[in-house]
Amino acid sequence: MAKSMPRQQPGTSKQDVRTPKMFLDAVRLRLGIDAFSVDLAASRANTVAPKFYSAQTNALVHPWNLGGWNWCNPEFGDLRPWVQKGFEESREGAQTAMLVPAGVGSNWWRDWVHGKARILLLNGRITFVGHKQPYPKDCALLIYEPGVIPAYETWTWMNERRRAEATPDDLRSAAFLDELHLDPDAYTIQLVTDEAGAECIASGLLPRYIREQAKAGLELCESEREKVPA
Repeated sequence: MAKSMPRQQPGTSKQDVRTPKMFLDAVRLRLGIDAFSVDLAASRANTVAPKFYSAQTNALVHPWNLGGWNWCNPEFGDLRPWVQKGFEESREGAQTAMLVPAGVGSNWWRDWVHGKARILLLNGRITFVGHKQPYPKDCALLIYEPGVIPAYETWTWMNERRRAEATPDDLRSAAFLDELHLDPDAYTIQLVTDEAGAECIASGLLPRYIREQAKAGLELCESEREKVPA
């Protein structure tokens, strides 16, 4: 006989947890930034940015396009207003990285995440500061920014530093890609011409280091092609 699911107890989970530094470091590497400009859901005790909105100042009633990248780890009890605000503010120029449960079957996910954000499904559970055990549910990092290409990607975030330091030879190595669980087709990379007429690499959301690695790889391919006799 199948066991019944335990009864849910809304409001009993601790909401004011702090995101671990190791995960935040991986996110900054992924975005190609040194620091977040604003923490949208924090307190003076747990903010990860020099400026923050608290429960009292309420980021949901203020603009988010404040220059630089925002960090947001909202309370998990009521996520709809946060993801809705994340998408709407991205249309006004805001850049926000938001950590949420991977609630793929929820209405808030259907309405304001799917098709509207770059979704990094986290491979590797997060242990929040002050807790001994990892958070028991799967989570996702949502990227809201102008011009983002909505897509799903499984992100083994603990490998981010090794991926950031990868060389073009590493990225051509099947063993390296397999070890870090990287899909070589996970990114949309295309050549475009900027306003100055220069050829550059663009996509919805590519971290700076991936752009640099892709550029180095293209330059290497071009140099090898020049060596082949016509």
